[in-house]
Amino acid sequence: MRSTAIRVAACSAAIATFAVFGAGCSSNKSGEASSSAASATSSATSGMATTSAGASATTPDTGAPTTIPGANGTPYTVQGPILAKYKTLTADQLKDLGKPYDNEQKTKDGTGVYQQFDGGVLIYRNGGPVYFVWGKIRDAWNANQASQGKLGYPTSDEQVLPDGSFKSVFEHGTITWKTGDADATVTMS
Repeated sequence: MRSTAIRVAACSAAIATFAVFGAGCSSNKSGEASSSAASATSSATSGMATTSAGASATTPDTGAPTTIPGANGTPYTVQGPILAKYKTLTADQLKDLGKPYDNEQKTKDGTGVYQQFDGGVLIYRNGGPVYFVWGKIRDAWNANQASQGKLGYPTSDEQVLPDGSFKSVFEHGTITWKTGDADATVTMS
């Protein structure tokens, strides 16, 4: 009787491990525009670990995809790491992000996934954390061909600097913007 209980417990643990691992290995839809895309809270079990530029972050499994109506009333699916990021955004960030206007897409180079929203984009390079790019910084990034341009993919969410300006870091540079400025400033590294 005791050996049966141990086998059942071991089998249950193996199934749970497979479910958690399998959840982190799903594939995404393809397509591309000139911008990009997302991460958030976990539901039931746990999630997958992601790494970017030597830093470790966790993108939890979010379970089932969620349908969110766009500004035009069309329902769009938000899922996976993008949904996880979406769920972590504050009320102010969600307001800045706006409504989705497309389902998630693959980047032209095939190494990333993004989802466009009215005010911003949630994007990640395959296997990495999802970042939120929005506003004047997003405009400047898009003007430089977004993830496919000279700046590349984001490597951080927007930060507020001591002088009150905003900064986003990308693979090959930074974009900064200060309230009142007409445009953001692109600095290549």
